[in-house]
Amino acid sequence: MKFEIKYLDSNDKIKKILIEAKNQEEVINKSTEILDLKTILSINPVFSFINFSNFVQEKKIDLSTLAFICRQFSQMFQASLPANVMMDIFIKTIKKPYLKKVFENISND
Repeated sequence: MKFEIKYLDSNDKIKKILIEAKNQEEVINKSTEILDLKTILSINPVFSFINFSNFVQEKKIDLSTLAFICRQFSQMFQASLPANVMMDIFIKTIKKPYLKKVFENISND
């Protein structure tokens, strides 16, 4: 998992860096080893999200398909299904290979 660290360096300048670590404790240990830092201001996990607007343009997903996926996701979310179950349902039901690949990638992450 990636974490963004904001810290004060020895010149009292605020800086940011991304560090790959398992948890916040490991982030602190790594950052104190490799950085010339005075104070850690914040440690935040970095999450990646799908930018559907770019995906629609690259693969030419028609809006009705995207609307269908959004409605299905909304209904499954309201039914309190776990995310891995939702992804498995999408993988099994979607016919378009490139969309299936997207949901497989999300499920594996």
